[in-house]
Amino acid sequence: MEDRFAGMKLILSIIQTMGVLVAAASLVLSLWGIREQHEWNRRQQALTILEKFNSEVAPHRTAIFAAYPGINDENTNQIPTHEECQTIIKARKPGETKIRGIDAFELRSHLVSVLNYFEDLAIAWEYQVGDQTILEEAAAPVILRWYQVFQPCITEMDKEAGESVWPSLERVVASWEEKRAKPAHKIPQTGYLRLSAAPDGRIRSESEAWASLDGAHLGSDRLVPGNRCLGRAG
Repeated sequence: MEDRFAGMKLILSIIQTMGVLVAAASLVLSLWGIREQHEWNRRQQALTILEKFNSEVAPHRTAIFAAYPGINDENTNQIPTHEECQTIIKARKPGETKIRGIDAFELRSHLVSVLNYFEDLAIAWEYQVGDQTILEEAAAPVILRWYQVFQPCITEMDKEAGESVWPSLERVVASWEEKRAKPAHKIPQTGYLRLSAAPDGRIRSESEAWASLDGAHLGSDRLVPGNRCLGRAG
């Protein structure tokens, strides 16, 4: 009788232990599912940010390209000079002066709009609103190129304001430039390769950046071409 009772206690103990293990496994799976859903949401949020960025910044980029096609082609000298940047930033009303046949005030408005969008994207990256890897690998080559080309204009705007007008953009650009000064390495989360600086030390042109983005794999079954993320100027 005692042996039978002991056997029943053993079986009961095993059942209780199994129940605890099943509950623990369920908790782990639940936490894993929540984490995966969170990561998926962050990836989707990054794509939403990039899509919005593409649609809203495209008209401004097109207008600026009309004056400075050299932004997209390093083989030309058609990028703003320091003197032109001073003229653009000091423009206060339409029709005062023109830069390369285009109204300086309009150029100022378009440039400020583009830099404001860059600031918004930099804030999203800095505070991890969306997946940082997707945002960085899609946007960094373009933003770094524009920041380099329009650095004199940004400096003039900061001087005029007495402070950094786009502080998040400034910090994020510094961070991205530091990363690209190091050897390229694989990022496990998405399979991307970080874009290092070109062999001669220069920042890639925007056209090179687009080429590097075509067919970029975003860690799922979706292929998102570069011009889907940021769009080409028309």
